[in-house]
Amino acid sequence: MIWTSGARWSANCVGGLHTLVNRDQSTRREEDAHESLRSADAVASILVIDDDQELRELLAIALSDEGYEVGTAATASSAWDLFRVRHPEVILLDLWLQGQRGESFVEAYRALPNAPAALVLLSAAADLAQVAATSCADRHLAKPFELDDLLQTLAELIPAS
Repeated sequence: MIWTSGARWSANCVGGLHTLVNRDQSTRREEDAHESLRSADAVASILVIDDDQELRELLAIALSDEGYEVGTAATASSAWDLFRVRHPEVILLDLWLQGQRGESFVEAYRALPNAPAALVLLSAAADLAQVAATSCADRHLAKPFELDDLLQTLAELIPAS
């Protein structure tokens, strides 16, 4: 989990390699399943589930800067814990999670009685499109992806208010 309130961040992507620099060193990380701090003018809630800490942090910062409320989880079990207290509009889900593959997560989530979130699978797997289709994910993005592509996907999935 990353708490981003008050920190100034710089994110760079060169040749597919993501780097993240905390300009004030004022972040506090927690790997349990708590919600991250929220932006006061957030337009929608997004949950990022990925075991890559740098990518989770980068997405949390970038999406927060765009006005989204962002929660993060490093594992499927942490994500399941978050669902007890928060129901995001969109879930960004790594296909290769520790403890549970992305497509089985999608199937289990879809089986819940109240599972309104759109699911976006993220992976560099060659068969990502096929896995997304067979698991009933709403969208998929191949890693590495451009932030503009993610933002376009989110705009398509989240109704304008």
